[in-house]
Amino acid sequence: MQQAYPKIINPGYIDPARVTGEILPFVTTYDNKPCLSCQPDGSMVLLTNHRHVEKAQHGQEWTFHWVLFHSPDGGHTWTRGKHAPFFGEPIFYTTPQHTILCVSADLDPVSQGVGTTYGGEAYDGKYLLLNRSTDGGQTWSRSKLTIDLLPVDEPFDTSAYAGMLGAYDLLAMPDGSILYGVCYGNGDFLLRSYDNGITWTATRMHYEVSPELSYYYQHGPYHRGLLEENVFFRTPSGRLMRFARLEGRVFEPLHLPGFISPGEHTGIDQDECLIMMESSDDGISWEYRGQFGIPGIMYPSVIQLGGNKMLVTFTLRMVPKPVYRYPYPHMGVQALIVEEREDGTLAIDFDHDLIVIDDRTPDVGTSGGGFGKTIALPDGSFVTPYSYRYMPEELQAILRNELYLDREVYEAARLASPFDCPRFIFSETMSKPIKRHLFADYFAHETYGAHELTGILRWRLDSGTGGIPE
Repeated sequence: MQQAYPKIINPGYIDPARVTGEILPFVTTYDNKPCLSCQPDGSMVLLTNHRHVEKAQHGQEWTFHWVLFHSPDGGHTWTRGKHAPFFGEPIFYTTPQHTILCVSADLDPVSQGVGTTYGGEAYDGKYLLLNRSTDGGQTWSRSKLTIDLLPVDEPFDTSAYAGMLGAYDLLAMPDGSILYGVCYGNGDFLLRSYDNGITWTATRMHYEVSPELSYYYQHGPYHRGLLEENVFFRTPSGRLMRFARLEGRVFEPLHLPGFISPGEHTGIDQDECLIMMESSDDGISWEYRGQFGIPGIMYPSVIQLGGNKMLVTFTLRMVPKPVYRYPYPHMGVQALIVEEREDGTLAIDFDHDLIVIDDRTPDVGTSGGGFGKTIALPDGSFVTPYSYRYMPEELQAILRNELYLDREVYEAARLASPFDCPRFIFSETMSKPIKRHLFADYFAHETYGAHELTGILRWRLDSGTGGIPE
């Protein structure tokens, strides 16, 4: 009998009976967006985002911090979490030399809407923090990736978005360098390090060679670059590509083949689209290569499987609309095996062999974060940490019956919650998805006992017949 997780939806070449999985013991509350690193001795380092909802107060610094956990035995036991010297949304990456790099990728004070101090430090939006550990996460050094690194060939336009933003992963290249991407104002920049993340140089990126990306760059929201929450990866043949989380509605006038638009804007960002790009000049210029899946897919990670195949793990942050005809219409973390054909195109089939790693966030709610950055272990198995949302039945009933649309119900929950700020006050002009999102994601923590949890799945697809296709 197949394990509960992972699940295989519409199996084709994968035999579910040959798929095994084990949810590792890990218990915390109010944690989301976990990242994981595995060291040569088999020990693991886990980083989670911990939110103190009881201390939230508009106009002051964010009430979350990051917590580090260590496991000496491959995730079966964990040390008690320790406060980590990070803030923003850190991105964990382990270099081939087993150095852990952690970049605080999203620190914009304007978008966060809660003041301009982080971790007790005044923040002006003009740098990202880079934390570096060479001893498996026991000690850390800190430096800054500042705008002084960026070549200025035209003025920065920061009128709409004041902060420096970063990609959601780093990438080791065959020449020994490490790639990272940042955007500031209206520019995207490729950062490269040849000394394992100690020093960096920057080059401006361009999209003029691609009509689709050039159009988006000119008409996209916020008048900023295309690099926020991007993930660089190399295909099995060595081509440099990246996933980009973009506002899909912008592409509608172009009528792109196979493109699925989210439709009418709901006011929240959980229905944005994941776009694929490719660079033939080592990351300087980029071309459009199509949409990956349906609106709502984001936070991808890529692992090479050998041969011409890759494992792509991703989060589905909203329940897909029926019109999308998605084979498993539930939120959570999922994965897909992608094959690179001889002509360079990617064979991507969401209708068969969809791997479900987590689906525990109730469909009546909103996303529990997901994230799901999978890592591969030396024994051929995978480990995927993720976050999901626990919602008591009382809260699920309120959401199911849409009682949150009643001003009295909504305002009672808001006023009882520490997340009480002017932009959350009930308004008839708010869309239904916005009211549901605020009610379930912010107010329900204190009023209905909802919270975010972290799960860790260790799993494997046996090679050969019924496993990873050879």
